[in-house]
Amino acid sequence: MGLWAERDIARNRVIDPYVGQAYTREQLDQVYGGEQADYTLCRGNKCVDARRTNASAARFANTTTPQQQARRNAKLTERFNLTSKRRIPRGQEILASYGSAYTV
Repeated sequence: MGLWAERDIARNRVIDPYVGQAYTREQLDQVYGGEQADYTLCRGNKCVDARRTNASAARFANTTTPQQQARRNAKLTERFNLTSKRRIPRGQEILASYGSAYTV
């Protein structure tokens, strides 16, 4: 899987909102039994689970290893938006960090 730019994307542009089922961390733990939930993004106590939806292409953005941080050209914001950190040319893979819990 992965997400690639279909067109040139300017710096600091929202690429796609990260959408899905809204949960608190406590609700998420109840649903997944404390296991790491694929396609789930948390900011503070607010979480979005995109596992069961096709509504957001943002869920397909891959992460990198900590050693590959320079390759990250997008970020997931506090408002759950996948946003470009710099210009992303058409055809380039979109890479973002999901946080320390999601290292590869």
